Amino acid sequence: VDDMELATDIDIAKTCPANDNISIGPAWDHWCPYIGVRITVAVAPTAGLLTISAVSQE
Repeated sequence: VDDMELATDIDIAKTCPANDNISIGPAWDHWCPYIGVRITVAVAPTAGLLTISAVSQE
């Protein structure tokens, strides 16, 4: 069942300055049936590109 309420946080909130990158993810040796992303924007973002990607290894 895909259920956000059953999700577990990976770590504390991460900050990302303008023109920078962040890469986070769970340990792939654990079974992770639900992966989601929550993005909180404190101020209007500067011009740029937001890319969210997920890779599932079997």
